[in-house]
Amino acid sequence: MHLTTRLQRHARRCADERGFTMLLAVFVLTVTTLLLGGAYIAVLDDTALSRNDLDQKRAYAAAQAGIQAYNYQLNQNVNYWETTCTALSGTVPGSTDAGAKENYTVNVLVASTAPSNDQVCDTANPIATLIEGSSAGTAAGTFRVSSTGTSVNSSGTVLATRTIVAQYRAPSFLNFVYYT
Repeated sequence: MHLTTRLQRHARRCADERGFTMLLAVFVLTVTTLLLGGAYIAVLDDTALSRNDLDQKRAYAAAQAGIQAYNYQLNQNVNYWETTCTALSGTVPGSTDAGAKENYTVNVLVASTAPSNDQVCDTANPIATLIEGSSAGTAAGTFRVSSTGTSVNSSGTVLATRTIVAQYRAPSFLNFVYYT
């Protein structure tokens, strides 16, 4: 008789559903945690790509700022290209992202038809060293500058670099003639 009461008590305990809700709650929390963890890992892998893309765009914008700074100098002094062979450099203002900065450096490029072998800019003879000669085809009568933009983090590490080359030509009468 003692055995049957014991079995009945055990059967009643097994039929009791008081702990079922706790098991269901633990199961739902475990599945939710796994799903959120997987989503976090998937997003975490993409943040490095997004940061790299952002740094490249910032470097390109800094290179464009360098070209605009050179255009400003040319607008202030039309003979600026003749008198200055040194690099024009600066920092893009207003760029603050965790201490990151964008810098640019603008260099005047020596013409491929320059007479010297060492290809050095010469302010004493700027036309011979900077202006493309007649053998250059459609580039004849032009000079070029290159602007290199860099995105630098707060510790000074260069994150991305982009270079733009701009070609300048003096305007002629044909630029303003209306052909009919």
